[in-house]
Amino acid sequence: MPIEKTYFETKITVGELRQKLSRSELAALSVSSYCASDVNNFSKLTWLSNFEPSGSTAIDWMKYGQEVGLLRALTIRLFEFWRFIQRCKNQNGDVGEIACEVTTEFFWIEDSVGYDVASKIRDTATAHTSLKDAKQAADTLADELEITFLDTANRHNSFYSLGEEAFIFGQLSALIDDQHSVGDLIECWFGWAESVANVLTVFHVRLVERLVLNRFPECRPVELQIPFPENLVIDGSGPVQLPVYVENMKP
Repeated sequence: MPIEKTYFETKITVGELRQKLSRSELAALSVSSYCASDVNNFSKLTWLSNFEPSGSTAIDWMKYGQEVGLLRALTIRLFEFWRFIQRCKNQNGDVGEIACEVTTEFFWIEDSVGYDVASKIRDTATAHTSLKDAKQAADTLADELEITFLDTANRHNSFYSLGEEAFIFGQLSALIDDQHSVGDLIECWFGWAESVANVLTVFHVRLVERLVLNRFPECRPVELQIPFPENLVIDGSGPVQLPVYVENMKP
């Protein structure tokens, strides 16, 4: 039986938007819509991948690799969205005003342990992998460190720990102190990403309110019930976990 979820839908044509939005405002709204949807998608996947270890070293490596891989992808989008908002501060009118409000209100985004971790990983592993970075990362690894190459006939389910050891554990070793172990740092990173994803949504919501709802008072959100198939709805607070092994994937 379908599960109905409540949405509030606002419809308007691009032609109507062009009547009251400048070219820059329409562009800003387009970027914000793209970024907000992207962040929401990766936030859901990252949240579902953050669950307790199983006790099996092999399974936990695959679980950890999937979680951190999604967290890295989310981090790229958060940084790009945040930088876009910062650039918008130079815009005139509503776009610039909202950007200034958000960057002032949420200044802590760049002042936390989670930000330090996210920034470190982004700069060295998330989006800028190079042989130079790899050499420096490999130099941090101890000789006695045991690594694993987990191969299976279905390559999509294979996993190799050397990359995570070098580019995650190795990079985070520089941030370890009396209060934070590597595990603590990763949790700080996860918490930062979750909080920032919510913050950046604030920018988008305010942009829609001022550029669309305020300028087109006749254009009001309409309550909409969307019937989702049962297999497409899960309770994020429950025991549901993002699988780490998928069978029968077509090549």
